[in-house]
Amino acid sequence: MSYSCVGFARCYGVNDWNGPNHGAYTEMDVVQLHAGSLIMNNTLWVTTSDLSQWAEGGYKVHSTMLYEFWYWAYSAGDTDYHEYDSGGLHTGTYGDFGHPAAVYVWWEDSSHWNVAIYGNATSWLPNGFPLSMNATVIQIGQEIGGSGVSSDGAANFNYNQYISPSNGSYNYQFQDGQIGEFVTQNTSPPYSDWNTRPSGSTSGGSWWACTC
Repeated sequence: MSYSCVGFARCYGVNDWNGPNHGAYTEMDVVQLHAGSLIMNNTLWVTTSDLSQWAEGGYKVHSTMLYEFWYWAYSAGDTDYHEYDSGGLHTGTYGDFGHPAAVYVWWEDSSHWNVAIYGNATSWLPNGFPLSMNATVIQIGQEIGGSGVSSDGAANFNYNQYISPSNGSYNYQFQDGQIGEFVTQNTSPPYSDWNTRPSGSTSGGSWWACTC
């Protein structure tokens, strides 16, 4: 699938939920990714309404690499971006591909957040980092960067939950949220939409995204 991302050289197929939170959870399918000139990733983001600070976790591929890997990252604002990558995901019958990965992003205390990713064969274990963020947005979906030709299989994001800032409990999303900012749904990659809306589900809904 040919594409060209302009502006910040990123294109998104994401869904947003707005409201104060202490983090989120999703279970995302692990599929093979094939980036164009830059990146492709399937990700859970927790961020502020102005997108000035965020924490994120998921898996991605760079155009210069021949393998997918887990990653987590955060930004405390401006150009302050920090990313930490795992080794390559495992292939084969008992590997990571073709199975879901559990992704957690959560508030630890007033000056720290945390990310953990649990795949079928490998994991990227909890990693705390210094970030003072009052999160008000949760995003799930796909990001691609650059231009060229990318392809992947559709990844589903299931069992979507938010963490209550009042008591730290995990709760299924029950509202549909909204198509994320900068998203041109179904007019250019990544394509994305609901399989099952949270408003019609008791388990957080099922979102899909792909460049296919």
